[in-house]
Amino acid sequence: MNPDPDFKISATPYLCVHDAAAALDFYAKAFGAVETLRMAEPSGKIGHAEFHIGAAQFMLASEFPEIGVLSPKTLGGSPVLIVLDLPDVDAFAATATAAPGRNDDMQTRPGENRAPAAALPPRS
Repeated sequence: MNPDPDFKISATPYLCVHDAAAALDFYAKAFGAVETLRMAEPSGKIGHAEFHIGAAQFMLASEFPEIGVLSPKTLGGSPVLIVLDLPDVDAFAATATAAPGRNDDMQTRPGENRAPAAALPPRS
């Protein structure tokens, strides 16, 4: 039992991508993501990072095939979508699709207030 009566259960998506450094750069440019932690190997490969988009928290790492941590690029896709609730999905989509490294497969419906953020992974 948690002694803190204000404690709320939460879930934080932990994303594995082929190139976490490129993904973090893309998420910052496309979504205004704010990086709060980066733990990189001397080679620059990211073992763990944390960022947020608005109030939504995320964790991220580069893939490490040698220990079975694989990215959607290696697996040929992912069954997971992350949906962001937004005040203006059209403005958000315009910023995201203008960002370098964008994915041309982004699909939104004008006037809606949610967008599938996972539909915009970096191309790396």
